[in-house]
Amino acid sequence: MTLDRFADLIGSSAKTVRRVVTTHSRPLPPLADPAERTAWPTQGHRALGALLEWWNARPATTTKVALYDPEKLAPFEPRRPRPVPPLEKLGVAPDEEVTASRFASLIGVDYKTVGQYRQLSPEKMPRTADGRRVQDLEYGEIAQFRLEDLYRWWQSRPGSRLGDRTGQGAGKRRRRGDRPAPEGMTLTRFARLIEVDPAKMHRYRRRHAGSMPATVDGRRAQDLAKGERAYFPAEGLHQWWQNLPEDDEGAH
Repeated sequence: MTLDRFADLIGSSAKTVRRVVTTHSRPLPPLADPAERTAWPTQGHRALGALLEWWNARPATTTKVALYDPEKLAPFEPRRPRPVPPLEKLGVAPDEEVTASRFASLIGVDYKTVGQYRQLSPEKMPRTADGRRVQDLEYGEIAQFRLEDLYRWWQSRPGSRLGDRTGQGAGKRRRRGDRPAPEGMTLTRFARLIEVDPAKMHRYRRRHAGSMPATVDGRRAQDLAKGERAYFPAEGLHQWWQNLPEDDEGAH
């Protein structure tokens, strides 16, 4: 589970848990899935039992959280995904054109999970059957892909769960007309994620707009209308933040 979910479970706040991370003599438990990639050390999914042991060993603690029977912890533990059947066992020719939704059905995965990976790195997805890039598709367009291309992409897909980290996952909020939430994240969301005052973050934006990443729809930060709610790629924002000049006190 994530640190935010863990904080809810023990009746604490996510901010308090993250503060303990900076003062604890022990590092956080390792990620439950070594293949999971995270942008920040406090992100990712960890075993509940390991988190409880780490929490109870925090400095100057007076209240301990009881460890429960492993069977009671089981529903909270991360589950590894089931292995995908071999391509030749899917019952469909490798060259057949399928939608992402049908592909999910063929490999026994929830379509929302496939959508999360698509939102995570659309540039890593294969081109459509007619040769277009995913990021060039019209909003809401249902595209066809070669089954074998999707299968190879899925088997080598990047680390999961960024949609959860950014709050823009395929299973998250729905907008008017049941439209999916936009890819990427707002600057305010990014500020809260790294525990920086959003007002301060927007001052950095005004001061360093030229070095910011382009929005997910390809526009420059300095070209946005005043007060416009724009979405940026999470990794791009993280890189921009890390590269801010040292004269911006508190930027890192």
